[in-house]
Amino acid sequence: MTLAMLGSGQLHTCTRGATPPTTQQGAAMDRAEKAIDQALHMLSSEHYDEVEQAMAQLLSDPDRAHAPLLDMLEGRGDGNPHAAAELLGKMGRPSSVDPLISATQRGAASLRYATTMALAEHSHPTAFEGLGRLLEDPNKEVRASAAVGLAARGDKKACDFLVPRPAEADRTTRYHMVRALMSLGCLDTEQARKRAEVESDPEIKKLYVAEPGAPSPDAP
Repeated sequence: MTLAMLGSGQLHTCTRGATPPTTQQGAAMDRAEKAIDQALHMLSSEHYDEVEQAMAQLLSDPDRAHAPLLDMLEGRGDGNPHAAAELLGKMGRPSSVDPLISATQRGAASLRYATTMALAEHSHPTAFEGLGRLLEDPNKEVRASAAVGLAARGDKKACDFLVPRPAEADRTTRYHMVRALMSLGCLDTEQARKRAEVESDPEIKKLYVAEPGAPSPDAP
């Protein structure tokens, strides 16, 4: 017999003739459910150490934590959607990719940034592809965050998304696009020189000519 645990904590028999859980097993499952519920609540704590403890607890039991974290990210009930996004990125399950991408389209800029960074950390290939598509987003903040996320991910395949992009009119967005291009090594020396020649902003121009590994000018 196999047992499938639903979000309510109830157990349902799936196979005829299966042996029901013992009292000890049932008690252990109840304790695990309560620990997850408590950790989810602690994510909203004002104390950083409590949030860190809660995140560690949730990461230790992704099978139970994943579904309620998705609910939290999507605004179903109270909670900390920023922390939920980070945890979903760390868990790397395919079913969280589309909700994370959707979350980049709503809410405060801080949540859009958090979900983009979650996609950057996410291990599933569709997260990388989704992050690349966000470079085409009509929201300039989302495009800038996507560039930061691709740079943080460190996969040179991101150059296929970044190189064809036209120059951004918005200075901050353009800065992050260029920084991603250069940090990933998408341009050779001649390509970088040609782009620098037509760049009007002196700080962005420095990105094109900086030595590999040199610190970038401060982001605007």
